[in-house]
Amino acid sequence: MHLMMNWNLLYAVLYKAVVEHMVRGGIRFYKTFPEKQEYMEGLSYVPARFTNLVKAIADGGGEYIYGGNSFNDAIGDISEEDLMFMELLNKPKSKSTLTKKIKDTIFSADKSQTGKHQNAMAEAFYNELTKRMGDLGFLRNKKTDGIS
Repeated sequence: MHLMMNWNLLYAVLYKAVVEHMVRGGIRFYKTFPEKQEYMEGLSYVPARFTNLVKAIADGGGEYIYGGNSFNDAIGDISEEDLMFMELLNKPKSKSTLTKKIKDTIFSADKSQTGKHQNAMAEAFYNELTKRMGDLGFLRNKKTDGIS
């Protein structure tokens, strides 16, 4: 009986140590090796599982969970803009469609900027966020049939 209690204690201590290492990023588990995919206009999208994670964090869950990318690296700077762009990119879309939606969503309220400036800001926003989504590993590219 005494030997059984020691095993239970050892098991509890090891379990706690493994969980703490996982939470702090010391141990990482991968189902498959994630591939970093580059943004491709009209083919790239952000899967709902990533959008849902960022939405939970942006909606106040950041005090309970810490953001991470598809490589299990911590992300400390998740923003509402990330979430907005991920929701826009839920399906593959053209650059013109995305920049128009960005302009309408973010920059149209600022009447002090001319349309030309708003277009330039929306395009810069598009360029930065497509790069960021790729760097975070959130992008997936729709498979195409045919010869490449």
